[in-house]
Amino acid sequence: VRREPLTNAVGGVLGTGLAVFIALYTGSASGFFVPRAFQNAGLALAFWGSIAFRRPLVGFIVAPIYHFPTGWFRDPRIRRAFAEGTAAFAIVFTVRAVVYTILILAEREQALAGAVVVLGWPAFLGALWFCYRYIPRRLRQLGIDPDELRQRRPEH
Repeated sequence: VRREPLTNAVGGVLGTGLAVFIALYTGSASGFFVPRAFQNAGLALAFWGSIAFRRPLVGFIVAPIYHFPTGWFRDPRIRRAFAEGTAAFAIVFTVRAVVYTILILAEREQALAGAVVVLGWPAFLGALWFCYRYIPRRLRQLGIDPDELRQRRPEH
């Protein structure tokens, strides 16, 4: 009806279906949260791993938005600032995975529901706000002016 791609809707239905299947299979409502715990564990590994491999994921998101040069990861100062921003998200995902796993194993469904709310959007937006405020300040501390780092867009 809205002529928009159905990818997100189909993914949501499949994810919810998997969670319901796990809950029914295990006979516990806490099983509904198992895919969410795995998802956050995977995201935590990806974000921590990107720091370890010197390609912090936040840099691949922020650099194009601000028109930073494509080889930003070769400069250790820029890479460090982006690694610190990436660590903020990695911490959020790690805390989520650990808390969800502990509460799933304890079969604390109400606490799980509360944790999902508190550690969901509020925590994600907190990490996003941290990066938005921190990275430009950190770049300046490391001797880089983010405004000068930006590539000029070609004028038409």
